[in-house]
Amino acid sequence: PTIWTQENKLLDNFEPLKRLIADAPQDALPPARYHDALINSLKAGEQYDDIIAAELLLSDAYLSLAGDLANGLVNPRKTQPEWNAEKVSDEALGEMLAQGIVSGDLETAVRTINNGNPRYLALKSQYNALNGAPVAAEPAASTQPLPKVTLKQGMSHEAVAILREKLGAPATDGDSTYFDGALAEAVTAYQQSHGLKADGIVSGKTRNLLNGNKASSGGNASADRLMINMERLRWMPQDMGESYVLVNIPSYYVKMYRGSEEIYASKAVVGQRDRQTPAFTDKLRHIVMSPTWTVPPTIMKKDKINKLRSNPGAFDGSFEAVVGGRVVRPSAVDWSAPGATGYRLRQKPGARNALGRVKFLFPNKHAIYLHDTPSKSLFGRNDRALSSGCVRLQKPEEFANILLKNTNWSSERIKKAMNQEKEQWVNTPEQTPIYLVYWTTWSDPDGKIQTANDIYGKDSALLQQYKKALN
Repeated sequence: PTIWTQENKLLDNFEPLKRLIADAPQDALPPARYHDALINSLKAGEQYDDIIAAELLLSDAYLSLAGDLANGLVNPRKTQPEWNAEKVSDEALGEMLAQGIVSGDLETAVRTINNGNPRYLALKSQYNALNGAPVAAEPAASTQPLPKVTLKQGMSHEAVAILREKLGAPATDGDSTYFDGALAEAVTAYQQSHGLKADGIVSGKTRNLLNGNKASSGGNASADRLMINMERLRWMPQDMGESYVLVNIPSYYVKMYRGSEEIYASKAVVGQRDRQTPAFTDKLRHIVMSPTWTVPPTIMKKDKINKLRSNPGAFDGSFEAVVGGRVVRPSAVDWSAPGATGYRLRQKPGARNALGRVKFLFPNKHAIYLHDTPSKSLFGRNDRALSSGCVRLQKPEEFANILLKNTNWSSERIKKAMNQEKEQWVNTPEQTPIYLVYWTTWSDPDGKIQTANDIYGKDSALLQQYKKALN
Protein backbone atom coordinates (compact mmCIF):
# COMPACT_ATOMS: atom_id res chain seq x y z
CA PRO A 1 0.00 0.00 0.00
CA THR A 2 1.10 3.54 -0.68
CA ILE A 3 1.33 6.28 1.95
CA TRP A 4 1.58 9.55 0.11
CA THR A 5 -0.22 8.78 -3.17
CA GLN A 6 -3.44 7.26 -4.46
CA GLU A 7 -4.28 6.40 -8.06
CA ASN A 8 -1.10 8.12 -9.29
CA LYS A 9 -2.06 11.35 -7.53
CA LEU A 10 -0.29 12.96 -4.61
CA LEU A 11 -2.39 13.19 -1.45
CA ASP A 12 -2.40 16.32 0.68
CA ASN A 13 -1.08 14.37 3.70
CA PHE A 14 2.45 15.46 2.77
CA GLU A 15 1.67 19.14 3.53
CA PRO A 16 2.43 18.70 7.29
CA LEU A 17 5.77 17.18 6.30
CA LYS A 18 6.54 20.30 4.24
CA ARG A 19 5.85 22.48 7.28
CA LEU A 20 8.02 20.28 9.49
CA ILE A 21 10.90 20.51 7.02
CA ALA A 22 10.48 24.30 6.76
CA ASP A 23 10.73 24.52 10.57
CA ALA A 24 13.81 22.25 10.79
CA PRO A 25 16.21 25.23 11.25
CA GLN A 26 14.55 25.86 14.64
CA ASP A 27 16.19 22.59 15.72
CA ALA A 28 19.49 23.54 14.04
CA LEU A 29 18.73 21.09 11.21
CA PRO A 30 19.09 21.98 7.49
CA PRO A 31 15.96 21.65 5.29
CA ALA A 32 18.13 20.63 2.35
CA ARG A 33 18.93 17.40 4.19
CA TYR A 34 15.24 16.48 3.80
CA HIS A 35 14.89 17.23 0.05
CA ASP A 36 13.06 20.51 0.69
CA ALA A 37 13.51 21.87 -2.85
CA LEU A 38 12.03 18.78 -4.50
CA ILE A 39 9.23 18.40 -1.99
CA ASN A 40 8.27 22.06 -2.25
CA SER A 41 7.82 21.55 -5.98
CA LEU A 42 5.22 18.82 -5.43
CA LYS A 43 1.51 19.66 -5.51
CA ALA A 44 -1.33 17.72 -3.93
CA GLY A 45 -3.87 16.36 -6.41
CA GLU A 46 -1.52 16.42 -9.38
CA GLN A 47 -0.85 13.23 -11.29
CA TYR A 48 2.69 11.84 -11.28
CA ASP A 49 4.00 9.15 -13.60
CA ASP A 50 6.70 7.97 -11.19
CA ILE A 51 4.67 7.32 -8.05
CA ILE A 52 7.35 5.05 -6.57
CA ALA A 53 9.91 7.88 -6.73
CA ALA A 54 7.49 10.25 -4.97
CA GLU A 55 6.74 7.68 -2.26
CA LEU A 56 10.46 7.03 -1.67
CA LEU A 57 11.30 10.75 -1.65
CA LEU A 58 8.66 11.66 0.93
CA SER A 59 9.27 8.59 3.11
CA ASP A 60 13.01 9.20 3.13
CA ALA A 61 12.45 12.86 4.08
CA TYR A 62 10.19 11.84 6.97
CA LEU A 63 12.47 9.07 8.28
CA SER A 64 15.54 11.33 8.01
CA LEU A 65 13.89 14.25 9.81
CA ALA A 66 12.19 12.16 12.51
CA GLY A 67 15.38 10.12 12.97
CA ASP A 68 17.51 13.24 13.34
CA LEU A 69 15.11 14.70 15.91
CA ALA A 70 14.93 11.45 17.86
CA ASN A 71 18.56 10.26 17.64
CA GLY A 72 20.65 13.19 16.42
CA LEU A 73 22.63 13.80 13.25
CA VAL A 74 25.95 12.56 14.60
CA ASN A 75 26.69 9.07 15.88
CA PRO A 76 27.37 9.80 19.57
CA ARG A 77 30.16 7.24 19.70
CA LYS A 78 32.30 9.43 17.42
CA THR A 79 32.90 11.77 20.37
CA GLN A 80 31.59 9.66 23.28
CA PRO A 81 32.74 6.09 22.49
CA GLU A 82 31.13 4.59 25.60
CA TRP A 83 27.65 6.06 25.04
CA ASN A 84 25.15 3.19 25.10
CA ALA A 85 21.62 4.61 25.27
CA GLU A 86 19.28 2.86 22.86
CA LYS A 87 18.28 4.70 19.70
CA VAL A 88 14.71 5.08 18.54
CA SER A 89 14.34 2.37 15.88
CA ASP A 90 13.25 2.88 12.29
CA GLU A 91 10.34 0.56 13.10
CA ALA A 92 9.16 2.91 15.87
CA LEU A 93 9.52 5.90 13.55
CA GLY A 94 7.54 4.01 10.91
CA GLU A 95 4.77 3.32 13.41
CA MET A 96 4.70 7.02 14.28
CA LEU A 97 4.31 7.83 10.59
CA ALA A 98 1.46 5.33 10.17
CA GLN A 99 -0.36 6.65 13.25
CA GLY A 100 0.14 10.24 12.13
CA ILE A 101 -1.26 9.50 8.68
CA VAL A 102 -4.25 7.58 10.08
CA SER A 103 -5.03 10.29 12.65
CA GLY A 104 -4.43 13.08 10.15
CA ASP A 105 -2.02 14.74 12.61
CA LEU A 106 1.48 13.79 11.48
CA GLU A 107 2.77 17.22 12.41
CA THR A 108 1.86 16.84 16.09
CA ALA A 109 3.26 13.31 16.19
CA VAL A 110 6.69 14.46 14.95
CA ARG A 111 6.79 17.62 17.04
CA THR A 112 6.24 15.61 20.23
CA ILE A 113 9.59 13.81 19.74
CA ASN A 114 11.52 16.40 21.75
CA ASN A 115 8.78 18.82 22.80
CA GLY A 116 8.15 16.82 25.95
CA ASN A 117 11.71 17.49 27.10
CA PRO A 118 11.94 20.82 28.97
CA ARG A 119 15.74 20.75 28.80
CA TYR A 120 15.65 20.51 25.03
CA LEU A 121 12.96 23.17 24.67
CA ALA A 122 14.95 25.62 26.81
CA LEU A 123 18.05 25.27 24.62
CA LYS A 124 15.95 25.39 21.46
CA SER A 125 14.22 28.57 22.61
CA GLN A 126 17.55 30.21 23.45
CA TYR A 127 19.05 29.05 20.14
CA ASN A 128 16.19 30.62 18.18
CA ALA A 129 16.24 33.81 20.26
CA LEU A 130 19.96 34.09 19.69
CA ASN A 131 20.19 33.75 15.92
CA GLY A 132 23.92 34.27 16.06
CA ALA A 133 23.77 37.41 18.23
CA PRO A 134 25.27 37.61 21.74
CA VAL A 135 23.04 36.33 24.52
CA ALA A 136 21.35 39.23 26.32
CA ALA A 137 23.04 38.39 29.61
CA GLU A 138 26.47 38.51 27.98
CA PRO A 139 28.59 41.65 27.58
CA ALA A 140 27.54 43.78 24.62
CA ALA A 141 30.23 44.37 22.02
CA SER A 142 29.76 48.14 22.29
CA THR A 143 30.58 48.38 25.99
CA GLN A 144 34.00 49.32 27.30
CA PRO A 145 36.19 46.52 28.64
CA LEU A 146 36.55 46.32 32.37
CA PRO A 147 39.98 47.53 33.53
CA LYS A 148 42.27 45.21 35.49
CA VAL A 149 41.00 46.22 38.90
CA THR A 150 39.24 44.00 41.44
CA LEU A 151 35.66 45.14 42.06
CA LYS A 152 33.68 44.12 45.11
CA GLN A 153 30.79 45.21 47.29
CA GLY A 154 31.23 48.45 49.22
CA MET A 155 33.69 50.15 46.89
CA SER A 156 33.26 53.07 44.50
CA HIS A 157 35.04 53.07 41.15
CA GLU A 158 34.36 54.27 37.60
CA ALA A 159 34.62 50.64 36.42
CA VAL A 160 31.52 49.77 38.48
CA ALA A 161 29.43 51.75 35.98
CA ILE A 162 30.88 49.63 33.14
CA LEU A 163 30.09 46.49 35.11
CA ARG A 164 26.48 47.63 35.58
CA GLU A 165 26.11 48.18 31.85
CA LYS A 166 27.47 44.74 31.05
CA LEU A 167 25.15 42.98 33.51
CA GLY A 168 22.11 45.16 32.85
CA ALA A 169 22.02 46.11 36.53
CA PRO A 170 21.34 49.86 36.87
CA ALA A 171 21.92 51.62 40.18
CA THR A 172 18.86 51.97 42.36
CA ASP A 173 20.08 55.10 44.15
CA GLY A 174 21.45 56.94 41.11
CA ASP A 175 25.14 56.40 41.89
CA SER A 176 26.27 54.02 39.13
CA THR A 177 29.87 53.92 40.39
CA TYR A 178 28.97 52.42 43.80
CA PHE A 179 29.13 48.58 44.14
CA ASP A 180 26.05 47.83 46.27
CA GLY A 181 24.49 44.57 47.51
CA ALA A 182 22.11 44.25 44.55
CA LEU A 183 25.04 44.40 42.13
CA ALA A 184 26.93 41.78 44.18
CA GLU A 185 23.90 39.49 43.82
CA ALA A 186 23.87 40.07 40.05
CA VAL A 187 27.58 39.23 39.84
CA THR A 188 27.08 36.08 41.93
CA ALA A 189 24.22 34.91 39.70
CA TYR A 190 26.36 35.53 36.60
CA GLN A 191 29.23 33.55 38.09
CA GLN A 192 26.97 30.64 39.06
CA SER A 193 25.52 30.40 35.56
CA HIS A 194 29.01 30.28 34.03
CA GLY A 195 30.67 27.74 36.27
CA LEU A 196 32.80 30.31 38.11
CA LYS A 197 33.49 30.73 41.81
CA ALA A 198 30.34 32.50 43.00
CA ASP A 199 31.81 35.05 45.41
CA GLY A 200 30.34 38.26 43.95
CA ILE A 201 33.85 39.64 43.31
CA VAL A 202 34.89 40.75 39.82
CA SER A 203 38.47 39.75 39.08
CA GLY A 204 40.45 37.29 36.97
CA LYS A 205 38.16 34.82 35.18
CA THR A 206 34.96 36.77 35.87
CA ARG A 207 36.43 39.95 34.40
CA ASN A 208 37.86 38.09 31.39
CA LEU A 209 34.51 36.50 30.62
CA LEU A 210 32.63 39.79 30.98
CA ASN A 211 35.13 41.27 28.54
CA GLY A 212 34.31 38.53 26.04
CA ASN A 213 37.32 36.26 26.63
CA LYS A 214 35.52 32.91 26.46
CA ALA A 215 38.68 30.83 26.68
CA SER A 216 39.16 31.79 30.29
CA SER A 217 35.99 30.17 31.58
CA GLY A 218 32.84 28.33 30.66
CA GLY A 219 32.20 30.78 27.86
CA ASN A 220 28.78 32.07 26.90
CA ALA A 221 25.98 30.07 25.42
CA SER A 222 26.88 30.76 21.80
CA ALA A 223 24.77 29.45 18.93
CA ASP A 224 27.30 26.69 18.27
CA ARG A 225 27.32 25.62 21.89
CA LEU A 226 23.55 25.53 22.06
CA MET A 227 23.45 23.58 18.79
CA ILE A 228 25.81 20.80 19.87
CA ASN A 229 24.20 20.47 23.29
CA MET A 230 20.78 20.17 21.65
CA GLU A 231 22.39 17.35 19.70
CA ARG A 232 23.60 15.72 22.92
CA LEU A 233 20.05 15.91 24.32
CA ARG A 234 18.79 14.10 21.20
CA TRP A 235 21.06 11.20 22.16
CA MET A 236 19.13 10.78 25.41
CA PRO A 237 16.29 8.25 25.74
CA GLN A 238 12.81 9.65 25.10
CA ASP A 239 11.81 8.30 28.53
CA MET A 240 14.52 8.69 31.18
CA GLY A 241 12.43 7.02 33.88
CA GLU A 242 10.14 8.27 36.61
CA SER A 243 13.15 8.62 38.92
CA TYR A 244 16.72 8.88 37.69
CA VAL A 245 20.21 10.05 38.61
CA LEU A 246 22.00 12.57 36.39
CA VAL A 247 25.77 13.07 36.52
CA ASN A 248 26.66 16.02 34.29
CA ILE A 249 30.43 15.63 34.16
CA PRO A 250 31.46 19.21 33.22
CA SER A 251 29.13 20.73 35.83
CA TYR A 252 30.79 18.77 38.68
CA TYR A 253 27.35 17.93 40.08
CA VAL A 254 25.26 14.81 40.68
CA LYS A 255 21.50 15.26 40.84
CA MET A 256 18.51 12.99 41.26
CA TYR A 257 15.05 13.67 39.87
CA ARG A 258 11.60 12.29 40.54
CA GLY A 259 9.56 13.37 37.56
CA SER A 260 10.51 17.00 37.00
CA GLU A 261 11.37 17.56 40.68
CA GLU A 262 15.00 17.72 41.75
CA ILE A 263 15.21 15.70 44.96
CA TYR A 264 18.98 15.55 45.44
CA ALA A 265 21.97 17.69 44.45
CA SER A 266 25.58 17.20 45.43
CA LYS A 267 28.88 18.64 44.34
CA ALA A 268 31.04 16.02 42.66
CA VAL A 269 34.64 15.29 41.77
CA VAL A 270 35.07 13.69 38.33
CA GLY A 271 37.91 12.16 36.33
CA GLN A 272 41.07 14.04 35.47
CA ARG A 273 41.65 15.05 31.87
CA ASP A 274 43.94 12.05 31.36
CA ARG A 275 41.62 9.69 33.32
CA GLN A 276 38.26 10.86 32.07
CA THR A 277 34.89 9.84 33.46
CA PRO A 278 33.08 8.21 30.50
CA ALA A 279 29.58 9.18 29.38
CA PHE A 280 27.19 6.22 29.47
CA THR A 281 24.00 4.98 31.08
CA ASP A 282 23.17 2.06 33.36
CA LYS A 283 21.03 1.21 36.40
CA LEU A 284 22.00 1.79 40.01
CA ARG A 285 21.62 -1.56 41.81
CA HIS A 286 23.78 -1.79 44.95
CA ILE A 287 25.03 0.27 47.88
CA VAL A 288 28.16 -0.91 49.69
CA MET A 289 28.44 0.35 53.26
CA SER A 290 31.92 0.62 54.81
CA PRO A 291 33.55 -0.59 51.57
CA THR A 292 36.98 -2.04 51.07
CA TRP A 293 38.96 -0.68 48.13
CA THR A 294 40.96 -2.95 45.87
CA VAL A 295 43.49 -0.77 44.07
CA PRO A 296 42.85 -1.03 40.28
CA PRO A 297 45.80 -2.20 38.13
CA THR A 298 46.17 1.18 36.43
CA ILE A 299 46.36 3.06 39.74
CA MET A 300 48.63 0.37 41.17
CA LYS A 301 51.06 0.87 38.31
CA LYS A 302 50.89 4.67 38.17
CA ASP A 303 50.49 5.64 41.81
CA LYS A 304 51.29 2.85 44.26
CA ILE A 305 53.99 0.41 43.17
CA ASN A 306 56.97 2.78 43.51
CA LYS A 307 55.77 3.84 46.98
CA LEU A 308 55.39 0.19 47.99
CA ARG A 309 58.91 -0.58 46.83
CA SER A 310 60.43 2.33 48.72
CA ASN A 311 58.41 2.10 51.96
CA PRO A 312 55.93 -0.82 52.15
CA GLY A 313 55.53 -0.40 55.89
CA ALA A 314 53.70 2.87 55.34
CA PHE A 315 50.78 0.85 53.99
CA ASP A 316 50.50 -1.60 56.89
CA GLY A 317 48.00 0.44 58.86
CA SER A 318 45.03 0.54 56.47
CA PHE A 319 46.04 -1.80 53.61
CA GLU A 320 46.51 -5.54 53.19
CA ALA A 321 48.13 -7.54 50.39
CA VAL A 322 46.01 -10.36 48.95
CA VAL A 323 47.03 -13.27 46.73
CA GLY A 324 45.04 -16.47 46.15
CA GLY A 325 42.88 -15.86 49.22
CA ARG A 326 45.94 -15.33 51.43
CA VAL A 327 46.13 -11.99 53.26
CA VAL A 328 49.41 -10.51 54.52
CA ARG A 329 50.77 -7.14 55.55
CA PRO A 330 52.11 -5.09 52.62
CA SER A 331 55.52 -4.94 54.34
CA ALA A 332 55.72 -8.75 54.16
CA VAL A 333 55.88 -8.65 50.34
CA ASP A 334 58.99 -7.97 48.27
CA TRP A 335 57.34 -5.61 45.81
CA SER A 336 60.45 -5.56 43.60
CA ALA A 337 60.29 -9.33 43.01
CA PRO A 338 58.63 -10.67 39.82
CA GLY A 339 56.09 -12.61 41.89
CA ALA A 340 54.77 -9.42 43.49
CA THR A 341 52.65 -8.77 40.40
CA GLY A 342 50.25 -11.47 41.63
CA TYR A 343 49.35 -9.50 44.74
CA ARG A 344 46.37 -7.17 44.96
CA LEU A 345 46.48 -4.24 47.34
CA ARG A 346 43.25 -3.86 49.33
CA GLN A 347 42.36 -1.04 51.69
CA LYS A 348 40.30 -1.87 54.77
CA PRO A 349 37.07 -0.01 55.65
CA GLY A 350 37.52 3.13 57.68
CA ALA A 351 37.92 6.87 57.72
CA ARG A 352 41.05 6.75 55.53
CA ASN A 353 39.56 4.47 52.87
CA ALA A 354 39.81 6.05 49.42
CA LEU A 355 36.12 5.32 48.81
CA GLY A 356 35.08 6.90 52.09
CA ARG A 357 32.24 5.30 54.02
CA VAL A 358 29.95 4.20 51.15
CA LYS A 359 29.91 3.48 47.41
CA PHE A 360 27.05 3.18 44.91
CA LEU A 361 27.30 0.57 42.18
CA PHE A 362 25.78 0.37 38.72
CA PRO A 363 27.91 -2.56 37.45
CA ASN A 364 29.54 -1.68 34.14
CA LYS A 365 32.55 -2.61 32.03
CA HIS A 366 34.23 0.72 32.80
CA ALA A 367 34.49 -0.02 36.56
CA ILE A 368 32.95 3.41 37.26
CA TYR A 369 30.85 4.07 40.35
CA LEU A 370 29.85 6.84 42.78
CA HIS A 371 31.45 7.01 46.21
CA ASP A 372 32.24 8.99 49.32
CA THR A 373 35.75 10.36 49.87
CA PRO A 374 37.95 11.32 52.82
CA SER A 375 39.25 14.28 50.78
CA LYS A 376 36.38 16.64 51.58
CA SER A 377 38.42 19.78 50.91
CA LEU A 378 38.35 19.10 47.16
CA PHE A 379 34.70 20.11 47.02
CA GLY A 380 35.75 23.67 47.82
CA ARG A 381 37.60 23.89 44.50
CA ASN A 382 36.03 25.21 41.29
CA ASP A 383 37.87 22.79 39.00
CA ARG A 384 37.00 19.35 40.29
CA ALA A 385 38.34 17.12 37.48
CA LEU A 386 40.61 15.40 39.99
CA SER A 387 39.72 11.70 40.29
CA SER A 388 40.91 8.61 38.44
CA GLY A 389 37.54 8.30 36.69
CA CYS A 390 35.01 7.44 39.39
CA VAL A 391 32.67 10.12 40.74
CA ARG A 392 33.05 11.32 44.33
CA LEU A 393 30.05 12.75 46.17
CA GLN A 394 30.05 15.54 48.72
CA LYS A 395 26.75 14.29 50.25
CA PRO A 396 26.80 10.47 50.01
CA GLU A 397 24.87 9.75 53.20
CA GLU A 398 21.94 11.86 52.02
CA PHE A 399 22.03 9.97 48.71
CA ALA A 400 21.92 6.61 50.51
CA ASN A 401 18.92 7.77 52.53
CA ILE A 402 17.02 8.76 49.38
CA LEU A 403 17.78 5.48 47.62
CA LEU A 404 16.71 3.42 50.65
CA LYS A 405 13.64 5.49 51.50
CA ASN A 406 10.54 3.43 52.37
CA THR A 407 12.65 0.41 53.32
CA ASN A 408 13.69 -0.93 56.73
CA TRP A 409 16.90 1.11 56.42
CA SER A 410 16.45 4.06 58.75
CA SER A 411 18.90 6.96 58.69
CA GLU A 412 20.35 5.69 61.98
CA ARG A 413 20.89 2.21 60.55
CA ILE A 414 22.54 3.67 57.44
CA LYS A 415 24.89 5.81 59.54
CA LYS A 416 25.84 2.81 61.69
CA ALA A 417 26.48 0.61 58.63
CA MET A 418 28.70 3.31 57.13
CA ASN A 419 30.90 3.24 60.25
CA GLN A 420 31.64 -0.43 60.81
CA GLU A 421 34.75 -2.55 60.28
CA LYS A 422 33.27 -4.90 57.69
CA GLU A 423 31.73 -3.96 54.38
CA GLN A 424 28.03 -4.64 53.83
CA TRP A 425 26.21 -4.90 50.50
CA VAL A 426 22.63 -3.64 50.14
CA ASN A 427 20.48 -4.04 47.03
CA THR A 428 18.51 -0.92 46.18
CA PRO A 429 14.73 -1.51 46.16
CA GLU A 430 14.54 -0.04 42.67
CA GLN A 431 17.06 -0.22 39.85
CA THR A 432 17.27 3.51 39.26
CA PRO A 433 18.52 4.65 35.83
CA ILE A 434 21.72 6.67 36.01
CA TYR A 435 22.97 8.86 33.18
CA LEU A 436 26.55 10.10 33.05
CA VAL A 437 26.40 12.87 30.46
CA TYR A 438 28.68 15.51 29.02
CA TRP A 439 26.70 18.75 28.67
CA THR A 440 28.55 22.06 28.53
CA THR A 441 25.31 24.05 28.16
CA TRP A 442 22.03 23.01 29.77
CA SER A 443 19.00 24.45 31.54
CA ASP A 444 18.24 24.27 35.23
CA PRO A 445 14.74 23.28 36.46
CA ASP A 446 13.40 26.82 36.09
CA GLY A 447 14.61 27.07 32.49
CA LYS A 448 17.67 29.23 33.08
CA ILE A 449 20.59 28.44 30.75
CA GLN A 450 23.77 27.27 32.48
CA THR A 451 27.24 26.74 31.02
CA ALA A 452 30.40 24.96 32.15
CA ASN A 453 33.97 24.57 30.99
CA ASP A 454 34.57 22.03 28.23
CA ILE A 455 36.89 20.17 30.59
CA TYR A 456 37.70 17.29 28.23
CA GLY A 457 37.78 19.35 25.02
CA LYS A 458 34.86 17.49 23.43
CA ASP A 459 32.90 20.47 22.08
CA SER A 460 35.16 21.23 19.14
CA ALA A 461 35.22 17.59 18.02
CA LEU A 462 31.42 17.37 18.12
CA LEU A 463 31.01 20.72 16.39
CA GLN A 464 33.27 19.51 13.58
CA GLN A 465 31.28 16.27 13.22
CA TYR A 466 27.98 18.16 13.35
CA LYS A 467 28.92 20.66 10.66
CA LYS A 468 30.22 17.81 8.52
CA ALA A 469 26.82 16.10 8.84
CA LEU A 470 25.04 19.31 7.81
CA ASN A 471 26.67 19.25 4.38
